[in-house]
Amino acid sequence: MFLRHPGLVAVARALADHPSLAATLDACGVIGAQRVAFAAAVEQLARSGIVRERTG
Repeated sequence: MFLRHPGLVAVARALADHPSLAATLDACGVIGAQRVAFAAAVEQLARSGIVRERTG
């Protein structure tokens, strides 16, 4: 899977800087339907092992 939307790339890069996906989406200014779509995309990235939940 390739990240093609610049906003989704920004979200992926910012994940490590925020305590949650919701906080990351807020910080990146993602709202409305795009928020739902980006959250689903990040969940898919997690399922495929490209991103993973932080522990500790």
